[in-house]
Amino acid sequence: MVSTQKWVPYKVKDWKQTPMSIKCNGCHTTGFNPKTYEFKEFGIGCEACHGPGSKHIQNRQMEQEPSCKACHGTAPVGTDIIVSYKASVCGQCHNRGNNKPIDGSKGKFNFPINFKPGDNLKPAFNPLTQKKDKKGKYWWGNGISKNRHQEYADWQNSKHSKALKNLHEKKQEGRGEKTDQCLTCHSTDYLLAKEGQKPNLDTAEFGVTCAACHDPHGFTNKRDKLNRSTRVCAKCHIDSMATKTRKGNRPHYPCPPAAVTCADCHMPRIVSTGGDFTLRSHAFQIVKPQTGMESPNSCQNGGCHNNKNLDWAVQAFRKSYPDFMQNR
Repeated sequence: MVSTQKWVPYKVKDWKQTPMSIKCNGCHTTGFNPKTYEFKEFGIGCEACHGPGSKHIQNRQMEQEPSCKACHGTAPVGTDIIVSYKASVCGQCHNRGNNKPIDGSKGKFNFPINFKPGDNLKPAFNPLTQKKDKKGKYWWGNGISKNRHQEYADWQNSKHSKALKNLHEKKQEGRGEKTDQCLTCHSTDYLLAKEGQKPNLDTAEFGVTCAACHDPHGFTNKRDKLNRSTRVCAKCHIDSMATKTRKGNRPHYPCPPAAVTCADCHMPRIVSTGGDFTLRSHAFQIVKPQTGMESPNSCQNGGCHNNKNLDWAVQAFRKSYPDFMQNR
């Protein structure tokens, strides 16, 4: 495990059932060749997310070489480099299923083949779904994923993926006039675009995709007192939280503010990896203790209230959220 600088036993007994070239290398290497099983680069390199970079290198050379400048001038560095906020860029690996058959061969790889970042994932990949999961190995009964490599599937079923669509189709009372400023929270391509290059209500393409919350170029395992997850969520949700708190005349949650974050309740931990991390659900749903027999619930998750039994959690939830329990 890189983050802890330790070797961690993983699939000790059944490692032979996981041939790397078929199960792993399409996502853990860059430039994988499905015909030869060779690859160009260990790990996730630039081209895994930005596509082929040969023209990018050529343009850089044209800027630096005097002989090139004579004819080409100053070509814009980055031409033909894909920069997409589409969730499929991440979904090519944070997904479970197999490739669509190519050249008459069966879909034997656990990752898409001939997929270019920024393209639609559907033509290159057959995702596993809850309906196909006959033995219930990968989904809980309530429709939330319970295994690794399923963040994309959960996101697709979440309101985040439909944020832009819902903005166009719905209008809640008291929200005011619909303007381009609404895209700050409803569109990732608007949020991350530079000033002067931002799309408008008619041209914005994506809802809340992975890049809105995750920086693809960096990661830190450090924790701080405020906790990054709370800050990320509050950018868009603090207004609705305050409104609901005022209308309900009670706190948004009954726990001490310093003891819980948005992710603890809305993104319960669902599975441990072979290393240092416990993965969270990306369905962005409160999992009530009433369904705790089907999946990890939001109240007894990540060390919270794990000294209490399920009956206690059910009663505590009903007491704290009586409106949420009506007709449920």
